Amino acid sequence: MPFIHVEMIEGRSREQKEALVKEVT
Repeated sequence: MPFIHVEMIEGRSREQKEALVKEVT
C-alpha cells in the first residue's frame, strides 16, 4: 500500500519540519 506509506511520510515530514522550526527558533 504505497498510498498509506506516502501519507505517513508526508505527515512525518510536516511534524519533523515543525519540530525543526521550533528547535531552530
